[in-house]
Amino acid sequence: NNCSYDGSCRHSKEKNEELIARAYAKDWDWSVHLKEALKSTLLQLFGDVDIAIYNRGLWNQLDGRTVGELMSLFRDWTGGEEGRCFYRSTTASTRAREVSHMRAHNERDRLFQPTIKAGCAYWDVAQVTREFIEYVQAPASTTYGGEKMGNSVGFNGLYWDTVHFSPWVYEELNTLFLNVLCNAKE
Repeated sequence: NNCSYDGSCRHSKEKNEELIARAYAKDWDWSVHLKEALKSTLLQLFGDVDIAIYNRGLWNQLDGRTVGELMSLFRDWTGGEEGRCFYRSTTASTRAREVSHMRAHNERDRLFQPTIKAGCAYWDVAQVTREFIEYVQAPASTTYGGEKMGNSVGFNGLYWDTVHFSPWVYEELNTLFLNVLCNAKE
């Protein structure tokens, strides 16, 4: 029903517009720094959590120390050995490629070890989506499997805008993640 195009998958179109207006007005139900939220507010609101994914997207640069502290808190929130926590890297995009601190290898180099040391896993979606950006940025004369690469059709099929993928790409990433969770060691 194309609900991903107008935000009506979980709410009516009107409710979604109301939520967007509240976000722009910074009309939050609650507001607290993430470290504090992981120690109190999120525990109170959601109680026991088995799986947590920390996804920053393109919002500022994190250093390894901060990620280590945050991921340790996520680990505690998910019950230590009983749960699972993940740092989710930023997906490949034309904008992420231009911002040096968000380049996939820089993000991974800075954040992989602190995430693992905190007892969480590093879900490298930048690696999974890396070839998409190479596909859309290839010269139009480049071919792969007989298909021309680097055209607007390729870009429009993969990306919603210069940063975000089309909904089907996120659906595939979610499926991949569910496969990771379902095939975990027992």
